[in-house]
Amino acid sequence: MNKMFTTQLTGLFQRLSTEENGFLFEDAARLLAQAPAGQGSIYIYGEQELKAVTAEALYGVEPLQTAKELSEHQLDEITHADRIWLFSRSSEDPAVQRFIAAFTKADIPFVLVANKGTDEEAVPVGNVFIDLKVAKGLMPDESGNRFGFPTGITALFIYHHIHFLIREFLEEE
Repeated sequence: MNKMFTTQLTGLFQRLSTEENGFLFEDAARLLAQAPAGQGSIYIYGEQELKAVTAEALYGVEPLQTAKELSEHQLDEITHADRIWLFSRSSEDPAVQRFIAAFTKADIPFVLVANKGTDEEAVPVGNVFIDLKVAKGLMPDESGNRFGFPTGITALFIYHHIHFLIREFLEEE
């Protein structure tokens, strides 16, 4: 079981590390790096188990520069100098949809990392969407069902890739 899970998780990480996703990661990093480069903050939001990403960004060994935790109570504080980074199991999550609507209306750029929902237009042009690719479990059981949803691990994998790129872009300035 352990070997199978490791193999499946490694395959997931390889699918996330494609050239196409590499371009998305770079787009996300460029968009997010605009905040610390321009006196803004990166507001980060993690839904459910993806709060682990927020904890990593704020309290990890290498915190994300200018990061702040996002809550619905702060929407009035966010300015055009700020950038938003949202993590959720689904792009159709109601809280995420409220954030998307508010930031789209206020013309504040954001990055969404989530499993793709049925609505392909969930993220307006000018923002970045990265698919977690964990819509179903990685492991099969005896009945043909699937289990093992490593959304937290996958979100942290994506977070670190983009965080490294943000650091790289800011060091170039």
